Amino acid sequence: ELLRLGHKSVELQGNMAQNARDKVMESFRNQRADVLVATNVAARGLDLSHVGLVINYELPDTAEAMTHRIGRTARNGNTGRALTFITADDHEKWAKLRRQGAPALRNVDASAFARVGDWQYLEDTAHPIAPAGGRTPTRSGRRPRPMRGRRPNRPSSRP
Repeated sequence: ELLRLGHKSVELQGNMAQNARDKVMESFRNQRADVLVATNVAARGLDLSHVGLVINYELPDTAEAMTHRIGRTARNGNTGRALTFITADDHEKWAKLRRQGAPALRNVDASAFARVGDWQYLEDTAHPIAPAGGRTPTRSGRRPRPMRGRRPNRPSSRP
């Protein structure tokens, strides 16, 4: 399906031979493939600079694993997004992950996707993700003020 939509995908699994893993990573790093599907084991320790979107199709087992997954995007000052699917069956597991320190996520009503059978991208205000060092780079070189007591910008209501 991805190929039909113009995307070349490659997969990475923990049980792959090292030479096969190397070929997959080379094709993704050189951008001959624009989608990398990876299992938890295979994704650990990957250092990729051009990942713009991470999709968590299934919830990880720990908050730390979730941090590692979403940390694959927005590296080296780049922007990126993470999308996590949480079904009605996942609510107990999600509550446990939140207690362990998983980041809060905005809810998106996906029922329209199921009815329509197609995706519609809705632009939202970008929220930078702090790099691994914990500081968000700014143009002035100063650290941003904390958001305490302020409400984030609301997305535009334009169609």
